[in-house]
Amino acid sequence: MRAILMTVFMAVGIGLAGAETERPVEEKPKTVCLIVDYNDGVEKCFTALPWEGDMTALDAIQLAAQHPRGIEVTIKGRGKMSLLTRIDDLKNTGSGRAARNWLYWSDGEMGKVGIGAAELEADDVITLKFTTWKEP
Repeated sequence: MRAILMTVFMAVGIGLAGAETERPVEEKPKTVCLIVDYNDGVEKCFTALPWEGDMTALDAIQLAAQHPRGIEVTIKGRGKMSLLTRIDDLKNTGSGRAARNWLYWSDGEMGKVGIGAAELEADDVITLKFTTWKEP
């Protein structure tokens, strides 16, 4: 009987000791999502590009280009003056109503600055779409 009581007390003690220990909350990595919409029924989605402070849409595009199943891009200019002119085999076609070019949206809002100046926050979704430009 004494052995049974000792076993019960030990089990209760271990249970209480474990209840007092708080488990650390794992912080999920901060990421951004980049969607490449070829506007022909095909999209590529990079759902977990690592986000860092001062990250721009240009940085996200460059990370997607470095991915093992990434995209091939041509970017003219540097930094805030960068212009995306090609993704894979689709090149910007210039100006005019019928011209199709790579445009971007950040969290559903059409970009108002160049890709090198568009600052991102963690969990942002950037969409690149090969399309004609329409005034908002």
